[in-house]
Amino acid sequence: MSTIAPPPLPGGKPRRTSAASFVDVLGKLSVLLAVVGVLYALVQLVALLLIPAGFMDNFLAGEYEFLPALPSLLHWLLQNLLPLAWATLFSAVAFLVISYGVMKRSNAARLGFIVFMVLGTLMNFASIALLIAALDWVNAIGASIDEAGVTQQIRASNMVSMAMGVVSALAIAGLHGWIIWKLCTADVRAQFNRT
Repeated sequence: MSTIAPPPLPGGKPRRTSAASFVDVLGKLSVLLAVVGVLYALVQLVALLLIPAGFMDNFLAGEYEFLPALPSLLHWLLQNLLPLAWATLFSAVAFLVISYGVMKRSNAARLGFIVFMVLGTLMNFASIALLIAALDWVNAIGASIDEAGVTQQIRASNMVSMAMGVVSALAIAGLHGWIIWKLCTADVRAQFNRT
C-alpha cells in the first residue's frame, strides 16, 4: 500500500532537489577555494619580491658548492618563479570568476568549470615529474653527506613522498572525474541557464 505525499503548505518553500543542492555547494566551496587561491598567489608574489637581489641567480649558478647541481626541471622552475606566480594568480582569479558563474547558474561557467577540473587533473599528474626531480636532488644531497644511515633514511622518506604524490594525484583525479560526471548529468545540466 502506497501513501500519497501531502501537498506543500501554503507559503512554504518548495523542496530543493539534490541537483540544486549539489550546484549550490559546489559553487560556494569553489568560490571559497578560489579566494584562498588568490590570497595564496598574492602571498607568493610578495614573498618572491622580497627575496634579496642576486640570491636566486647565485643559487642557480651553483655558487653554493656544498649543494649538488639542480636537475634541469628544478632549475627551470626556480628560474621562472615570478612568471609562474603571476600565472597562478591569473588562474586563481579565472577560477574565482568561473566559480561565481557556477553559483549564478551560468552554463558557460559550468563548461569552464569542467575545463578547470580536466586541467587540474593533468597538472597533478605532471607535477609528479617535478616531484621525481626534487627527490633525485635530495638523494644527491644525501649521497654527498656520506654518513651511515642518512642515505637509507632519505630513500625511505622519498619512497613515502612518491607514494603519497601518486596516491593524491589519483584521489584528485577521482574527485575531479566524479564532479565532471555530475556536472554532465541531465538533472544538474538543467540547473544552468543556456545563455
